[in-house]
Amino acid sequence: MPTPKTSDSDGRPAPERSRRPWAVVPVKAPREAKTRLAPVLSEDERGRLVEHMLDGVLAALGGSEQLAGILVITPDPGIAELAARHGASVLEESRSGLNTAIRQACEHLRRRGAGAMLVLPGDLPLLSTDSVDRLIAEAPATLRSVVVAPDASRIGTNALLCSPPGLVDPAFGAPSFEQHCARARDAGAELAIVTLPELALDLDEPADVGAILRLARGVGPDRAAACRTIRFLEELDIARRLASRDGGSRFECPDPESPEPQSPEPECQNLQSRHPVRDP
Repeated sequence: MPTPKTSDSDGRPAPERSRRPWAVVPVKAPREAKTRLAPVLSEDERGRLVEHMLDGVLAALGGSEQLAGILVITPDPGIAELAARHGASVLEESRSGLNTAIRQACEHLRRRGAGAMLVLPGDLPLLSTDSVDRLIAEAPATLRSVVVAPDASRIGTNALLCSPPGLVDPAFGAPSFEQHCARARDAGAELAIVTLPELALDLDEPADVGAILRLARGVGPDRAAACRTIRFLEELDIARRLASRDGGSRFECPDPESPEPQSPEPECQNLQSRHPVRDP
């Protein structure tokens, strides 16, 4: 495991960034992730999918000037190396389970004087720097605040921003959205709920893959190519796998000869989905 990177020589956030949140991205070992996609992706392909999605998330976070830093917590050396290439700090996961890993990251940051913590999963293929900045901008200007970004179904949570870190104990795993809101109120925090399309879709099941490919078709190949995950799935010809699995009844493969619909909004961050999603 690489030595964790930090924002300064002693591991503490730089003073001018002490009020900015640290982004925390918990990531499983790829071989253990996305098992519900086994009907359409091999174990190796699922591992590569995890890496592509994380690559996109870290790129989006790395472009934000509103963050004090990025911390990836993982038990996997390969994921740690990917995170380090993006300039992220790395913390070796020593506890089992998503919420316990987030608590470990929270303790790590609090010891280093972090003023706020933003938890994001590593499987948000449409995440953009703009959506990260918009989420942070919605944080109430108080000493105790919580921002929750729900998934499209408003059952799960796809982003949780707490100031200070640990103000709300993490409850990821459906139905986490209402739990996080209730815990924020119980803690006496000022609560903001932010709904962003870029945070509404994660990939857990074959139906989720179909949803993101339909979105890609709607904006055309040039714009879809900006999304690492979409590009990877298209390289796998995943649309035809889905069509074959469902007998062609639930997913229509894009027709390369058909004209592409036009979208007035650029880049992947403007894709929108009505497809309900779940927590990882």
